Amino acid sequence: DLPTNEPPEQPSAEQPSAEPADAPFPEAADVPGTEPPDAPMPDAPMPNVPIPDAPIPDVTDPETAETPETAETPDPETPEVLPPPPKDVGSLASEDQVLLKLEPQASVWQRASFQGRLFSQQPLLALPTFRPKIALNSGIMLQLVDGTKLELLPPDGRTSGGIKMAYGRVIIAPRAKAPCRVRLQIGDRSGVLVLPDAQSVVAVRVTSRRAPDTDPQTEPASVVAYVYPRTGNVFFEDALWEEAEAQQPLALQVGQCLVVDDLPVQAPIDAGTLPGWSTTDGTSPLDRRASKMVEPALLSSRSVNLSLTELLDHRLSEVRWLAVRCLGHIGDFEPMVAALNDPSHKAAWPAWPFYFEQLKDAITRGPDVAAQVRQAMQRQYGQEAAASYRMLWGYTLQALKDGEAKKLVGYLDHNLLALRVLSFINLEQMTGMRLYYEPEQTAAKRKQPIRSWNARLSSENFWAKLAERGQ
Repeated sequence: DLPTNEPPEQPSAEQPSAEPADAPFPEAADVPGTEPPDAPMPDAPMPNVPIPDAPIPDVTDPETAETPETAETPDPETPEVLPPPPKDVGSLASEDQVLLKLEPQASVWQRASFQGRLFSQQPLLALPTFRPKIALNSGIMLQLVDGTKLELLPPDGRTSGGIKMAYGRVIIAPRAKAPCRVRLQIGDRSGVLVLPDAQSVVAVRVTSRRAPDTDPQTEPASVVAYVYPRTGNVFFEDALWEEAEAQQPLALQVGQCLVVDDLPVQAPIDAGTLPGWSTTDGTSPLDRRASKMVEPALLSSRSVNLSLTELLDHRLSEVRWLAVRCLGHIGDFEPMVAALNDPSHKAAWPAWPFYFEQLKDAITRGPDVAAQVRQAMQRQYGQEAAASYRMLWGYTLQALKDGEAKKLVGYLDHNLLALRVLSFINLEQMTGMRLYYEPEQTAAKRKQPIRSWNARLSSENFWAKLAERGQ
């Protein structure tokens, strides 16, 4: 947890600019004239030159001549507007916590070093089970919680800097001085969190909302932030107010939650108790043990992807499971997808539903991530990738009635284990029933449970129960 009463630290002094002051242009020196003298005209007469008998070409009347097409003058090219260069905005303040940074030159994730400089416009990623702290130069402390992806924003005329969150959870507190004005940007929306005193601490969770039966590649999920004041006074200013008449900052109290989405912000809602992650580290004992083994294996001088891939063969299942989840956060879903087609995960921990939930969560992070999941399925499942990917979207009751439920039951007898696993997990989660079906069983043993599932589809009581469950 972020301390709320630690002694204030002095912010790091800004380095003076290394660029020299503008110098006047030098005056041009007087140079004596060097033009050659006039050459004398020759005295000899010009020789007679015979004129050839070639015919004289016709002269075209300018009034009747055809005017050649004039080439169009190209429009002047609009100069490319380049983004401002990245700025040094802070450093990693946790020595034993993992924070990854995306290197712009190679587009690969590398571990940030302790007290290493962090820059704006550079994606940062906290891996699952880790809680790294970032000290901003402007006097703000951030703590990223578990799987969290964001970018740091430099100070501007109105704020002390801020964060552009893609997803995850973060705790924000003043580090050296108050008040602090922190820019919070999610998707196309932004606002300012005002922390007026040293006791002002706020927790923010950013997630996505997506309608079922929609392809996340073509219909991306909407991003929403939940803002929880943890201690002290916290205020929020909506960026939409900047374009309208001035309004007073919105005061937030402990126990309230402010929802920031595509609409103008409304009054905070009553959240009751604070979310557990904002006050305590709720990492399970198994994950805590796994993180202690994963952390030293991730070196800042070595490929993170390679190190995590090597951990897939670790002797402890909790280490392998953490490595699989971490790989998913850096865009490698191959191990997660392959596990759904592995019969050993029926009895072993973690079981198939754990991988299913990870993939369902991943496709909400944006069209690019959804495409990575689908590509991994294409490599693992071939022509069955489209059906497998569809089963991650979720279902409405109407879609199930229109034939999707019949498809799911049909997949229970498919030759590909992954399709049987995905269809059964969907059916079980929607209905709460198993009907003695097991995906890894032989075709002969699956026969009777599949008859039971088909019988349920013909029952009006079955559909009534689905409606009651909110499907």
